[in-house]
Amino acid sequence: REGSALLRTFLDEHYYPWAKQHQKSYQNTRSVIEPHFTEFMNKQMDSITSWDIERWKSAQLKRKLQPATINRRLGAFQAVFNSAVKWGVIDTNPLKGVKRLKTDKRGVVRWLSEAEEKRLYKVLDKQTGYFPVFVHTLLNTGCRPNECKNLKWDAVNLQTEMISVHAAYSKTGNSRHIPMNKTITAILTAWKKEQGGSSDWLFPNENNDGALVTVQKPWQKTIKAAKVKNFRMYDCRHTF
Repeated sequence: REGSALLRTFLDEHYYPWAKQHQKSYQNTRSVIEPHFTEFMNKQMDSITSWDIERWKSAQLKRKLQPATINRRLGAFQAVFNSAVKWGVIDTNPLKGVKRLKTDKRGVVRWLSEAEEKRLYKVLDKQTGYFPVFVHTLLNTGCRPNECKNLKWDAVNLQTEMISVHAAYSKTGNSRHIPMNKTITAILTAWKKEQGGSSDWLFPNENNDGALVTVQKPWQKTIKAAKVKNFRMYDCRHTF
């Protein structure tokens, strides 16, 4: 039993290795937990209380985050503690009594207007590196952000102009094949030449040994510069 284990230690030595073996969405899970729960990382797991979680939740609301986003992050965090209880690391889950925020069950379908699209492309045209390529891929293929982050070059056929989304990274758990238009074919051809075969991934992480983890910071800066409001990265799929 490791009742006094730090959350950081539990994640690195137990939960992440397990998740990598058992979760299709391992990289997404990690990208949700790592940047958003830093205040808890160096705490002993059995010292974290439901009140700590409630204070965290209130802080997220003050940042004007959508309830659905907060709930999604809470769900990922709760799964960590569920595993800790199951494996005998702690006795109780501090998130067990924390209520989810109410959300609009109708959902909101958002896409770019013609004017917004022009402004976004104008901002992207001034950028270099992987990020404008990433956004162009979303807008021109309809890939989900997580699918896009996990694309490898062996899934992109520039000759037949086809992208294959493998089942392991697909939300539905099924593989599918996406025809590429001329725009994204040209962009990815240039991007592959620029990479020069340095990675198996279209969008590798900083260590160049795996998939990109998160693109939230450049995304927020980009849509702010383009004066596009209330537009999520996933909404690129709606625009497509």
